[in-house]
Amino acid sequence: MTEPRNEPPPVLALARVLHYAVLTSAVKYSGHSSLFVGGVELGPVPRLAICQPLDETTFMLLHCDDDWNVLGSSDHPSIAAAKARAERVYSGVSTCWIDSHVTEADAAEYVEQVFGDERCRFCGRLPVDVDRLVVHERGGPICNNCIEELHAVIHDDSEP
Repeated sequence: MTEPRNEPPPVLALARVLHYAVLTSAVKYSGHSSLFVGGVELGPVPRLAICQPLDETTFMLLHCDDDWNVLGSSDHPSIAAAKARAERVYSGVSTCWIDSHVTEADAAEYVEQVFGDERCRFCGRLPVDVDRLVVHERGGPICNNCIEELHAVIHDDSEP
């Protein structure tokens, strides 16, 4: 069995990791996260990350397992607000935050490495941004959004 990663990857949930915390025994869980996933309140987690979605100005507080798989998230207007929320749920976490030093260029490079040629050939969307990415042997991938737009154009009776 492999040991859990202490450091997260540069990108989680298509968001650049800015700060992360590996929770220690000194951190006390409040008993309530007020974060519901599938109708069930998420309990204590061993890892937290504050991330900024690519091309957005908001911030996310991600609740993660030992391997940095995202179990739940909440949106915040600032890093300070995300840290304050984390402190209310996990008393003492303020001493655990680590600056990841991940630049926007690092995040973009990581996304390109992970997804490579899996982007829609027409709009450039990533698989996580669409419901379905269809790959055909004679052409590149195309997303369901582009297929729906093409279908609408083909079936538009107002076009000559």
